[in-house]
Amino acid sequence: MFQIDTEVLQVKQQVRQPDAVFLKNLVTNMVEFADEAYQPLCVLVEDIESPGDFDKKKVNGYNYQVIGGQHCLLATKEIAKTMKYISDDRFKTRNCVVYAGLNSEQQRWLAVKHNSTGEYRHAITLKDKVEVCRRYRDEIPDKDKLKWKASCGLILTQVQICYKTSC
Repeated sequence: MFQIDTEVLQVKQQVRQPDAVFLKNLVTNMVEFADEAYQPLCVLVEDIESPGDFDKKKVNGYNYQVIGGQHCLLATKEIAKTMKYISDDRFKTRNCVVYAGLNSEQQRWLAVKHNSTGEYRHAITLKDKVEVCRRYRDEIPDKDKLKWKASCGLILTQVQICYKTSC
């Protein structure tokens, strides 16, 4: 995990549109609890094909696409713009887990997983999950439609963990 400057973090493709009410509450909470840790962002480093090409010493020299954590990034940037916090270092960086060389299917899966992890704060709806699958259907070649269906099946299905005494 790395502390990455918010200036190099960009939101491009989104699993869902930002929720204005949730974002407003998040800004309020982040200001009130500025020293607290928040779920790390999942980011894809751009222009690198494999994780082995990533140079930790140049962490802020890359551009990143936020795959999961757009609300946290948007809230951080909103706070950092205000005069009261413009020079506050707590709002200049975010903890990030960095990925490289992911294809679009892997990015979708990671985004949904990120949102599932943070579901107790801001649940991803079935509508959002269906939209993720629908949006990427046209980019899949006809020969890979079964693979697309399987991928969407994983996104749409909530896995239940069964223990010996249950299920």
